[in-house]
Amino acid sequence: RRSLAAQITSTQAEINEIQDQAAALSKALIDTEASKASAEADAMVMGVLKEAHLSDAATAQSELTTLKTILQETEAQRDAAAAQVTSMEADLSAANANLGLAMADVSTSQSALEDAKSARSAAAAERDEAGVKLASTGPSPATALASNPAPAATPTPAPTPIPTPAPTSAPPSRPAP
Repeated sequence: RRSLAAQITSTQAEINEIQDQAAALSKALIDTEASKASAEADAMVMGVLKEAHLSDAATAQSELTTLKTILQETEAQRDAAAAQVTSMEADLSAANANLGLAMADVSTSQSALEDAKSARSAAAAERDEAGVKLASTGPSPATALASNPAPAATPTPAPTPIPTPAPTSAPPSRPAP
């Protein structure tokens, strides 16, 4: 009996130990299931975040492509503007050269005009001097007309026009913008 009682006590202790192990395993299984569910939830959140990041990356790539296109267009516009400035500078240089030529032509014309004025003044002075000499040496014009009838009228020659110098060069034609 004692041996049976000891065996029963020993068996009871083993049963209690097995029940404790079973309870610990059940708790571990429940914890593992909870951890698995948490890991799956985390994985689902991570998947959503991954999709969001991929979408953001695609959007950023699209914006980058757009910005590159805008930059290329801006550079093309800048190059076109630089070419237009260069063309305008060339036009300005040509206009300045033409202005210099025109100023030289004006100066030449002014000199010719001054020469013509001097020649006219000299001719008028000679005419006046000749008139004074004629008046002092001969009869008065009224007496001369009365004693010598006037011959048939001779036409008075037309005054000689003052030549104006022709421009030395024509301004260059500008290309259409």
